[in-house]
Amino acid sequence: MLSQAQGNKRTGQRTFAIELLTTRDDKTDGAILMPFGLKLDAGAVLKLDERDLGQGLRFSTCVPEGCLLPVSFPAVATDAMKKGTTLAVSSFNLNTGQAVTFSISLNGFPAALKRVVDLGS
Repeated sequence: MLSQAQGNKRTGQRTFAIELLTTRDDKTDGAILMPFGLKLDAGAVLKLDERDLGQGLRFSTCVPEGCLLPVSFPAVATDAMKKGTTLAVSSFNLNTGQAVTFSISLNGFPAALKRVVDLGS
């Protein structure tokens, strides 16, 4: 599994995380953890280098750390991510309606994904 987490440097609290693993059919599955206070019924949108990636995501449940969005990337999306620089995940603030966006650097993503595949073989 590969992951990236972001948080509040002052408090050390994690506010966002993404975890991905590869499957036998060349898909990449996982979950995204988003903070509380988002408009859950609006889901979240993924963008790869400012371009929409897929149909959007729906929240599945909330846990004490935040709310979860399951993700599943087909091989074509994973290949695009290997060439990309930034994956952005956006949802809307429940109170203000403003977008809340987390940017995930894809620097090192191809090597990390290859390592996950190699370890799983």
